[in-house]
Amino acid sequence: MRKILVVSITAATLLSLIGISGANADKKEEIDINRVVEQEPVGEIKPNYSYPDNSNKDKKEFDKVKQLLEQMKVKDGLKLKSIKLVSYSDYINLISTSNSGKIENYQVHPNRQMFLVEIHAPNGYKLPKRRESKIYDITKDNPPIEFKKARIYQLFDAETGDLWSTDIIGVQNLEEN
Repeated sequence: MRKILVVSITAATLLSLIGISGANADKKEEIDINRVVEQEPVGEIKPNYSYPDNSNKDKKEFDKVKQLLEQMKVKDGLKLKSIKLVSYSDYINLISTSNSGKIENYQVHPNRQMFLVEIHAPNGYKLPKRRESKIYDITKDNPPIEFKKARIYQLFDAETGDLWSTDIIGVQNLEEN
């Protein structure tokens, strides 16, 4: 009697497992990731920026960050040329015209206010040697990258003061104003 009970419980368990796996197999057919979307989403999809638009804020709120940037000291041989309040999209447009390509951070709202610091290197600039890397084929024998003349752009968030980007662009001439 005990054997019959164990066998029937085992058989019932196996049948229920087969039924569950059969039901899951049906669900897998419904969730085919390779199928083409049957219907496009309706309505406007609004992005959720990690760094939202702050262009409607009073510009005086950014004064503290600007004052800190104005006190910034640059290395010998470099000249702090300007500090401008720009939108993130203005910065992207400026950099994309300099042959460095267009790399945009989609966490930042295009109207987010930033301070663009322009630094000139009229006597050249050496980009320090990067550390050794087998992945990028950089050895300790690789020399630093040298620019005969360069414009260096640094982008700081106008609200937080965080450094977002540094771009070094080699140029033939630096217009001195």
